[in-house]
Amino acid sequence: MLFPREMTEIELIVPSKDLLAVTKVLSGYGVFHQTDSSYPGVASGSANTWQDTASQYSALERRIQVVMQSLGIDEGVPPKTSSEGMIDLNTLRPAVEKTEEDFRQISDELNENRKRVEQLESTLHQLEPVEDIDLDISSLRGSQYMFSMLGLLPAANMDRLETSLARVPHVLLPLRNDPGKNVVWLAGTKSNSDVLERAARSAYLDPLSLPTEYQGTPGNIIKSLRNTIETAQRRINELQDALARLAEERKNELRDLFWQAHTSRVLSDAIVRFGQLRHTYVVTGWVPVDKLDDLTYRLKQASPEILIENLPTSRTTHNQNVPVALFRNKWLRPFQMLVNTYSRPRYGEFDPTILMAITFPLIYGMMFGDVGQGLILFTVGLLISQGKLVKGMNDLGLLIAYCGASATIFGFLYGSVFAFEGEHFEHTFGFAFHPLWISPINNILSILGLPLILASSC
Repeated sequence: MLFPREMTEIELIVPSKDLLAVTKVLSGYGVFHQTDSSYPGVASGSANTWQDTASQYSALERRIQVVMQSLGIDEGVPPKTSSEGMIDLNTLRPAVEKTEEDFRQISDELNENRKRVEQLESTLHQLEPVEDIDLDISSLRGSQYMFSMLGLLPAANMDRLETSLARVPHVLLPLRNDPGKNVVWLAGTKSNSDVLERAARSAYLDPLSLPTEYQGTPGNIIKSLRNTIETAQRRINELQDALARLAEERKNELRDLFWQAHTSRVLSDAIVRFGQLRHTYVVTGWVPVDKLDDLTYRLKQASPEILIENLPTSRTTHNQNVPVALFRNKWLRPFQMLVNTYSRPRYGEFDPTILMAITFPLIYGMMFGDVGQGLILFTVGLLISQGKLVKGMNDLGLLIAYCGASATIFGFLYGSVFAFEGEHFEHTFGFAFHPLWISPINNILSILGLPLILASSC
């Protein structure tokens, strides 16, 4: 565990008839690091055909993801029992299209109703300032000889508009006076419509968009709009319930389709990088030495006629192309995450994960030793690592728990509980809590120097 896992390079000659079976073993076992098979005598003729196939599977995978995201369905976990390899496109595509069509029928109607409600609410918002005005809006529309504009005008601009229209025949009636803006009606002859419109715009008169399909006073129109919005909103609720039912009914089916498309796409992507001879395929890559025998057995089971050549690589060989596989340990994963944040060790180099696992919590505990705060960190870290507090951050939660445990231990050594120490603790809680080792209050320089000495020695 002090060094990355020892790797060996292998070359496979796979008969065409066993291509999918071998690819499935290589992709599913999780220990094979594939490299491109490109050297004299090996063609890449399979790449064009399989590249197109992989693109089609990728497109289907994205389409399924779009539907799942719209329905609020997560991808779930890969099925434990793998499928029989690659799913035929002609089988997968109709199932995806049928699911998309069922979703689209509901989704399109839902979007149309939402847009309609948005438009109606915008119209309602415009008409609310003139709701109490007793004026038939239909009489202001479609006049052959008269220009008419109903809108909101800043109160301070009334005189400005009157002055700019002093020489133009017009009628400017304030229908309602508000502290900020007045509701006004501007009318004039059709021949002066351009002058009237420019003057209104320069005075910042905000015209109201009057709905043509509604008749009567603004109050009557507003009442009709509110009834229409309520009806549309009820329909939106019904469609949302229909989508929820569809999501529940198709959840498992969509997940199965997604993983089938994903598996097929992964297999196709892998085959694109295979070299192709006349009746065989050439596959090259890297495998951890301790997994070689097991992988060889699985490959022989999938293809009795496969040829496997092993090309061992020494740890001391300077080879930057060798992939690095660190030893997996669930308790050390948080520290591997820290190591990888800076840089992964090269092949043959020392793996500092163990050193990081010792020094990181130790230095944290020395710097922030406190029983109360440490126990809180430890508890929160455990909840995060178990997925009960924050999802998808298990390794970070475990790291927080380690640091919390170290801080708790040093809290007892320092005699600190929520920053209460010595006389302050006894005065606050009524009993003494003595440090088991050293008191930071009385030995501040020693406490500050310990982490620095330890860090410099590491």
